[in-house]
Amino acid sequence: MTNKPKVEERKIKPLGCNQCGKKLSECVCWHKGLSIKQIFRVQKHIDSATQRAREGEINFERVWAMPNKWTFTIKPIRELLKKEVSGVWIDPFAGENGKKYAKFTNDIAEGGVDALTYLKGLRGKYDGVLYDPPYSITQARQYGHKEFASMRYWKQIKDEMARLIKPGGKAICFGWSSQGLGKGRGFTLNRILLVPHGGSKNDTIVTIELKSPPKGGKK
Repeated sequence: MTNKPKVEERKIKPLGCNQCGKKLSECVCWHKGLSIKQIFRVQKHIDSATQRAREGEINFERVWAMPNKWTFTIKPIRELLKKEVSGVWIDPFAGENGKKYAKFTNDIAEGGVDALTYLKGLRGKYDGVLYDPPYSITQARQYGHKEFASMRYWKQIKDEMARLIKPGGKAICFGWSSQGLGKGRGFTLNRILLVPHGGSKNDTIVTIELKSPPKGGKK
């Protein structure tokens, strides 16, 4: 009888604050504008994604860069988009630089409609969607639409994006969370880019997910 090989258990400590490295309960430098509940939610996603990256499941990168209100002009993000975006894409929250990467764009600040209405009006399948919305409910409220404060509204936007992306297509999401569209909508996390900006600025989290083929091969 042969002895089974001993499997070494990998113990990974949860990450602390991205700025000082301390536990959340000890950290005093977390960014302004986030509640304790929001801080733990963001950190939970980062910890989970980092552990999976260490286990070889996803590509995880951390690159410092200066912040910019136009997300796609931030150097590591701009370089990522050049590599990852090809074909016909949608950007329902297009700002100044959205048209550089997406064929179908919408910007409520430039006379467009709200993102959910825009997405519901699209038909067909696309190679990918760029999802760069307001990063918090507080930011969303600045646009003056009360429905933007509803979590149901943002869930419906993700449902519509999932509907429009073809199997094998990509969802590239930006924000303070690595949640993305998620497995429940048929997506697999493939890559994470974490962009710290220093000082009191929140890190920008970029996720790339691939849409899995439908079960049974049906389209």
